[in-house]
Amino acid sequence: MKIAVTGSEGKLGSWLVNKFGFTPLECNILKPEEVKEAINTVSPDVIIHTAALTDVEYCQEHPKEAYEVNVHGTSNIVDVFTKGLLIYCSTVHVFSGNQYFAYSENHKPSPVNVYGFTKWAGEALASFGSQQTIVVRTSKLFDLAYLAHGIKLLQDGITQDYPTFITRSFVYTPHFIQGLLKLIDLRETAPNIVNIAGNGAWSYYDFWGNVAIELGYDSSYIMPRTIDNGELSRPKRGGLSTDLAARMGLPIYSAFGGIKAVKEIM
Repeated sequence: MKIAVTGSEGKLGSWLVNKFGFTPLECNILKPEEVKEAINTVSPDVIIHTAALTDVEYCQEHPKEAYEVNVHGTSNIVDVFTKGLLIYCSTVHVFSGNQYFAYSENHKPSPVNVYGFTKWAGEALASFGSQQTIVVRTSKLFDLAYLAHGIKLLQDGITQDYPTFITRSFVYTPHFIQGLLKLIDLRETAPNIVNIAGNGAWSYYDFWGNVAIELGYDSSYIMPRTIDNGELSRPKRGGLSTDLAARMGLPIYSAFGGIKAVKEIM
């Protein structure tokens, strides 16, 4: 089985290609002819579609570009890849974050920012194609590169403040990918939408406090912030329920387990 990846230079895509050995689809997804040539050349059985504009602030300031990449780019993939399995990587940002502590696959999307709207539209486009599609939603991926800046501040004894009012189901990127690969194995009986995320939900303050403690730094440099400083509207409660994934037999890890895994490679 040949697995190809869009967005191979992005955070998730680079893990899939460089660490797990999957084939990059080397094309600009906004150019239909490039997409067609890349897919026909690789002839994949599975495409993991990670290519997207994911910077929330940038998407809010550039809505047309966000739509072109996240929606039109997905359409170009779907138009060509008509047989096989398409894994569409999505996000908790399709939800408002105002109703539940942990969103399940059955909750209705209600995004509050441009990024969330374009990813929700991308989900719909991918699902209406003639190929089999599984929408995989996650909450917040992290790895050593993501943690590096915060770790450097801890090493330098610089105080950092993190919001207590924004929660995510943090998951270590390799743990997320393990779930993704198991899902591909179960593709014949898999539902259309599956959450793969960390077990439970932590605030950013709790997450970074645990990072400091587990990595052996002084957690007193991690300060709680209870006041919204006017950040761009985003889901505050951003946990995802992983009950369905667990029932399917997908490996589900805690954020703490991911932090311990990072510690082992430092």
